[in-house]
Amino acid sequence: MRSLFAALLLALACENTQQERSAPNRLAEIRTACTELAAAWCEAGGRCLSETFRASYGDVATCVARRAELCERTRFGAGSSDSPRGVRECAQAWGDSSKDCSGWLRAEVGRNPPKACTTKGKLLADEPCLEDSQCQSGSCARARGACGTCSTPREFGASCFDDEDCAATLVCRQGMCTTFSELNQECGPGVACSPELACVGGKCSKRLGESAPCTSGEEDPCELWPRQLVCREGTQKGVGVCVPYEWRSLHDACGPSPIGAQCLPGLVCQTRSDGLPDSPVTQTCVPVVEDRLACGVREVRHPSGGPCRAPAVCFQNRCQIPDTAACSEAVP
Repeated sequence: MRSLFAALLLALACENTQQERSAPNRLAEIRTACTELAAAWCEAGGRCLSETFRASYGDVATCVARRAELCERTRFGAGSSDSPRGVRECAQAWGDSSKDCSGWLRAEVGRNPPKACTTKGKLLADEPCLEDSQCQSGSCARARGACGTCSTPREFGASCFDDEDCAATLVCRQGMCTTFSELNQECGPGVACSPELACVGGKCSKRLGESAPCTSGEEDPCELWPRQLVCREGTQKGVGVCVPYEWRSLHDACGPSPIGAQCLPGLVCQTRSDGLPDSPVTQTCVPVVEDRLACGVREVRHPSGGPCRAPAVCFQNRCQIPDTAACSEAVP
């Protein structure tokens, strides 16, 4: 009996030792996989949305470091079925889809990621979540906060508040989930064009090149790559020209069309308004809020608070890179 008991203790000790040794190996595998995924995303982002990318991350190396950390914190949380191998396959799929910027824009902006990147998890409806991949439904409704709850994605024609309310490949326009229109199809306030296209004269058209005349406003019709252009308004309201973005310093005016200016790295274009009808809206370059520093949910353009350094958000009054562990304990 004693020998049997000793054998059991030895087996248990060996099992614990094996688990202790495997934990660092798994962590290393996760970091390697997440770095590969971040590199694929950042390379494409820098190439296909050059000016927006530079304003958000500064350079590819910074982007890879921060998005790899985001991956480590969000891809392997409660309920997730992701594995290091699955994340590497996702990275490969992102790289393949990004060889043509049209493919990357459809995947990222058009909400149609590669199949290898759309895993579903084990969490049931109404359980707290951060990522779609944690939920059995494949949808985590986050409302206006970092955390959310698992929910059923809304299909074509359903009511919505923003794009994330809708099922993959759909977009929220005028409060309804709808599809993207393709080349030469009709478009307008309630009908969005596929992201590599632009709505010009009520039709989805190829984007306009440098020096082309354009109509300035919320939807910019100018080229996104190889160099991202913007429709900057001239002396006549609503009439502009597709030109390269200008880069502005602290306290300078900034914003998309019709202004057409980005803030230098380390700054963020802050939109402010008192929220009253017909009140003036100002856009100004302000310092970015670094990780772990205090932030507040006040600004129009940064509804999650901040402005935090991408991809951090304002959570529990601090700028921090999202983490599924925090959402296991906090439901908005």
